[in-house]
Amino acid sequence: MTQTPQLSIVSPVYEAEAVLPLLLEQVHATVEGLGCSYEIILVDDGSSDGSWQYMQAQARCHEHIKAIRLSRNFGQHHAITAGLDIARGEWVVVMDCDLEDPPQAIALLWEAAMVGDCDMVLARRIYRRHAFYKQAGGRLFYHLLHWLSGRRYDPAIANFGIYHRKVVDTLRRMREPVRFFPAMVQWTGFKSKTIDIVHQRRPDGQHSSYNLHKLLSLAINVMLTQSARPMWLIVQLGIGFAGFAFLFSLITLIRYFLGYITVLGYASLMISIWFLAGVLLACMGLVGLYIGKIFEAVQGRPLYIISESVNVPTSEHRNITVGQ
Repeated sequence: MTQTPQLSIVSPVYEAEAVLPLLLEQVHATVEGLGCSYEIILVDDGSSDGSWQYMQAQARCHEHIKAIRLSRNFGQHHAITAGLDIARGEWVVVMDCDLEDPPQAIALLWEAAMVGDCDMVLARRIYRRHAFYKQAGGRLFYHLLHWLSGRRYDPAIANFGIYHRKVVDTLRRMREPVRFFPAMVQWTGFKSKTIDIVHQRRPDGQHSSYNLHKLLSLAINVMLTQSARPMWLIVQLGIGFAGFAFLFSLITLIRYFLGYITVLGYASLMISIWFLAGVLLACMGLVGLYIGKIFEAVQGRPLYIISESVNVPTSEHRNITVGQ
């Protein structure tokens, strides 16, 4: 395929052998009706099932399908980055492969983008069909992320959306090792609008691999790379303790000179020492986490490694240039 397509569809794939045939069928049926040239980019993020074999076979039969296999599981947001690095379209759709976001909505995203009054159109999920505990975990994740980073995120908006080439090129220049696609998109500040879509259940009955532990870990990692707010919280905590210590010392001196204190309490002294020691260790640990993230960033390792690909020339493996 030498002609630059008008539309690229990027989808990270992980353990999705059962849903890939239906995904491609619905994407083809939808995009063919748009009357535009297009390409489909599937990125296998270290699946252990037959996902890669199916992607490989489809790409060999259809020139407009590009299949990429990463050397191991780098994570969903790194896989999205790999797809964006390969995508050539003027507009790029990013969508998960699990069919929880209906491919038919690509037509709605395309129509909204063609109006020309924005640089990206984001899909907002309504009537979410996750189990209660999954929805509660998601809300906790976004509330924690908001509190830690100081930025507000809509929990109904995930990766599904259509992005203009200038947005994609900006995202490609962001090479930090900890990646969270919605936060990166919001940071760019390009003009956006949303459309409502109906969230669907995954056809194969499987559930998302994001459990509560992974969500909390992701929130902390994103916080460490997106904001210095926790460091300011430490400063405020230190000022608060200093103010409390000053008032407590003043009250203690007054009580001493008035004769109310004869022997200082051992229990209160030990409690204060252990409490302050815990706070200091926690603060040192947080500083250590920031230093650790800086260490990861300066190592300059590629965000992902492509082990195999079909319909992707070696010249398009742009991740080789670190920091691009």
